[in-house]
Amino acid sequence: MKWFPSYFNVTVLLNLEEVTPGKLGIINIDAENDKIYEAFAISDERAKEIGRAAFDAYKKCKSFDKAVMQMEKQLKHVNELVYGMFILCEIRNTRQDPISMLLGGMIKGGSRE
Repeated sequence: MKWFPSYFNVTVLLNLEEVTPGKLGIINIDAENDKIYEAFAISDERAKEIGRAAFDAYKKCKSFDKAVMQMEKQLKHVNELVYGMFILCEIRNTRQDPISMLLGGMIKGGSRE
C-alpha cells in the first residue's frame, strides 16, 4: 500500500487468517485504490480541505498536540481526524528531516518556518 506511512511498519495482509495478536496489519480490499482518504470515505474536495486545515494548524501551533486540537475544530467525523493525523505526522516528519530542511531552506531563499 503506497499511501500508508512507512514508519508504522505495517504488514499488508491477504486475509483475516493472517492476523496475529500484537502486530499491526491491514487488509488491502481494493488494490487499485491508492488514495488513503477514499478508504475513509472522504471526497477529493474534503480531503483538500482537511489537508489545508492540517497545514494551517501546524503553522499556527508550537506543538504537535496543539496542532491536532486546532485541526480537530474543523473536522466533522473521526475518519477525518485519522486522515488529518496522517497528514500532520507526514508534515512533522518532513520538517524534522535534515535533507528536507536543507532543500526547503534553499527553495525559500534560506528562510525556514
